[in-house]
Amino acid sequence: MRNFTFSLLLLCSGLFASLPAIASSEIEFSPIGSVSDEYPGLNRITNTVSDVSQNLLSLGCQYYFRVNGRYPAKWQDVVHAGLVSVDLRGFKDELIEPDVPELTFLGDLYYECGPDGHSAVLHRLENFDGMSVAQYPLVPPGTYAQAAELAAQYSGEQAAVNFFDEVEVAKLYASMGIINGSISFFRTVHGRYPSDFSEFLRSGLGPINELSLNPRTGNTYVGDGRPGDISYKLSSDGTAFNLRHINADGGQERMGFTY
Repeated sequence: MRNFTFSLLLLCSGLFASLPAIASSEIEFSPIGSVSDEYPGLNRITNTVSDVSQNLLSLGCQYYFRVNGRYPAKWQDVVHAGLVSVDLRGFKDELIEPDVPELTFLGDLYYECGPDGHSAVLHRLENFDGMSVAQYPLVPPGTYAQAAELAAQYSGEQAAVNFFDEVEVAKLYASMGIINGSISFFRTVHGRYPSDFSEFLRSGLGPINELSLNPRTGNTYVGDGRPGDISYKLSSDGTAFNLRHINADGGQERMGFTY
């Protein structure tokens, strides 16, 4: 078991160290009514706006790929899989519908999957003159199946492969990965990590919020490590955080590695 667990830590390095970066979701901030004062990605101190919806759209599609080995045919596939449970909103709280090709307002986004499912592009209406559409290609990440095969080759234990045969387990890890990436995005916006999980849920920067129901408990998320919920702990100096999912029996998560 020790070798199996250690092998799975390979997800923390190499092919599975992190999702491929896309072009920056940070844009120049124009104070002339272009962004709502309540926009979650607004940082008045640095005079910048970070695109919350582009970040969630990218994370959702990348982690969908990790589970399924292909990009979603449409954004609603990510939503139906339960990986993102919040609406995507524009800089003035407009509803973004990534499956609609027409872009009608600043920051509006369209998601386009390639014919083979192994390529995808995000289209964003940007520049405050509203005349420019930029394209942000997504780079396919490693999949959980590949991670399991790699771990099995290292440890010689078939358990590594069988682990991710359970779709719900893979989806759980994808959900945690999106939350993990969104907490890092919180730091991009605010220059620090959230003080507790409640602050993150209220921030408007993640795939879930304070009203989202945890499918494993039927209740809203708390983040205090209770059975079936998430444990979020900020380091004493505020420079790092620990994020884990706790089993329904209150024990450690089934695997303890970076998502």
